[in-house]
Amino acid sequence: VFISILSSLGWLGFQKFFAKKPKPLFTTKPICRKNIQQTINTQGTIHIKDQMKIGSLVSGTADEIKVKENDKVKKGDTLAIIETGRADTEVDEAKGFMMKKKAEFNYQKEHYQRQQKLFDSGQISQETFERKTKEFLQSKADLFISKATYNKKYIDLKNTHIKAPTDGTVTAVNLTEGERVSVDLKAVTLFEIAKDITKMEAFLDIDESDIGFIQKNQTVEFTVDSYPNRKFKSIIKELGYSPKNKNGVKCYPAKIDIDNSDLLFRPGMTINAKIIVAK
Repeated sequence: VFISILSSLGWLGFQKFFAKKPKPLFTTKPICRKNIQQTINTQGTIHIKDQMKIGSLVSGTADEIKVKENDKVKKGDTLAIIETGRADTEVDEAKGFMMKKKAEFNYQKEHYQRQQKLFDSGQISQETFERKTKEFLQSKADLFISKATYNKKYIDLKNTHIKAPTDGTVTAVNLTEGERVSVDLKAVTLFEIAKDITKMEAFLDIDESDIGFIQKNQTVEFTVDSYPNRKFKSIIKELGYSPKNKNGVKCYPAKIDIDNSDLLFRPGMTINAKIIVAK
């Protein structure tokens, strides 16, 4: 009896403290109703929506820079002055040439009118009158060309003053005083002006395997590294059809508008977006 009791106690102790309990085949939870959704994760870069890039129409050297980044400008304000090394001498030369051609034209015009009266009265030959007519028309053409040359030189002189094409905020100045400015194919953007920095946009890179799920007006939730604990919302405005390669994968752009009324966002920020495609 003692041995039996001792064995039973030992077996029970082993089962309680040493024996491995079998894992349950399943677990249970109470049934509940909830929402589920399918999302696509992607990234993009923030840009100012209405931003103008300004270059120079004449070559030369940056003589004066009138603005700096973050300055507010009005349409027509001077941003910089380009020194071409010719000042207004070409304009004066073209103006003098035009005045000379105008005086010659006025003489030819009066002479032509007198010759026409003589021809009508039969006092000069047809050949002589045609020659005088030719000289008059040539002087008229020379005057026209001289006016065009003067206007071109005058416009070139005006273009040495780079002006703001619209009201806005200067977001970039890519020019220093004394720097050479070129108008060839390698010409760079000298200034960037944003019409309204409260209106921004971003282009999301959508993988080709996911583009079939993306449609306009779908909701987009996104975050930026500067505010990791804040979530922002937008909707898809446009879908692009031209792919680009990103790390060997084809991606298509999806455009979203971003409200920057609180001036939280800056151009170039990377956004981490989540597009809700089904729920």
